[in-house]
Amino acid sequence: MTRMNRLLSALLLAWAAVPSVDALAQQTPAGYQEVLTYLGRTGDYKANVLKVNLPRNDLHVTIDGSPALTPFGFGGWVAMTRGDHDMDVMMGDLVLTQDQVNP
Repeated sequence: MTRMNRLLSALLLAWAAVPSVDALAQQTPAGYQEVLTYLGRTGDYKANVLKVNLPRNDLHVTIDGSPALTPFGFGGWVAMTRGDHDMDVMMGDLVLTQDQVNP
């Protein structure tokens, strides 16, 4: 199992344990804390949505000889929330290099 598959599996398993949270209580739920611990990151929990930035600080990209900074498209993120009718929603954007994509 690749590292990316393990990451997504862990996110989904931790996500399944997150209870629904009242919109007024904005403490990060325990299930989300598990996700943050696994990712080794902090997140932003607002309006019942957890968003975690996943910048690719390990990439050093140049465009026409000039360095391109992470905010110019080399950062990723993942966000998750409880949806209606016991449906969960997870979205994100991951930046991968060619050798990190399964052919």
